[in-house]
Amino acid sequence: MVYLIIIFLILYWLFELRCTYVEYLDYRLGLNIYQVSDFHSSSFVDLNRLDKILSRDNIDVVILTGDMVSRTTDNFDRFERFLKIVSKNSKEAVFVTGNHELENRDYLKIIEILKKHEIKILDNSYIIVENTLISNVDISEVKEEFNYSIFADHFPINCEDKSEYDLRICGHTHGGQVRLPFIGAIIDHDKNIFPKNQKGLYKKNNNLIYIDSGIGSRIPIRIFNRSKVTRISRR
Repeated sequence: MVYLIIIFLILYWLFELRCTYVEYLDYRLGLNIYQVSDFHSSSFVDLNRLDKILSRDNIDVVILTGDMVSRTTDNFDRFERFLKIVSKNSKEAVFVTGNHELENRDYLKIIEILKKHEIKILDNSYIIVENTLISNVDISEVKEEFNYSIFADHFPINCEDKSEYDLRICGHTHGGQVRLPFIGAIIDHDKNIFPKNQKGLYKKNNNLIYIDSGIGSRIPIRIFNRSKVTRISRR
């Protein structure tokens, strides 16, 4: 019986890591936006499956919310393959920096690779795509007109005081990485036990924050927490 349980956990662990799925948040913005977070250049993410997921949709913008590599990544071949998939399957792609990019000794090389693949870097800046603002700045700095606003950052804490935005999106938490059914995350990055708001959509300061639990992980373990990308809106 013990062996059966161990086999089940191993198979489930592999399923959680490799079988990326799409979570839907339908805001009917008039844009089709995907969020991809925390890839960590993981060898456990099935990039062929990711390509199939993105290619079967008509994507206007992909927002990469940080930690596309790990702090120890020194071979960027897989990262480049990932970016090629993102670029070819979306009209626009934007990136916000995570802590792992900042802590990587080849940070400047990472930025050059992003630019090579025509990924726009939101570093205290913003873009407007068909009247939808996608931003990493205080909304008071935006002078153009827009109909809907999205604040993108890697860290949930940086989103909390941006309540003037219609939607705030981020990553970083990995959804707690290991979760228990009906309970949620066991521990967070700050070693808090059974933390709240580690993934999904919730309300903070009178508006919405969405935390994406990510497609990869630095440590190749996910329990009850499948690899995923998020489709934020649809036509």
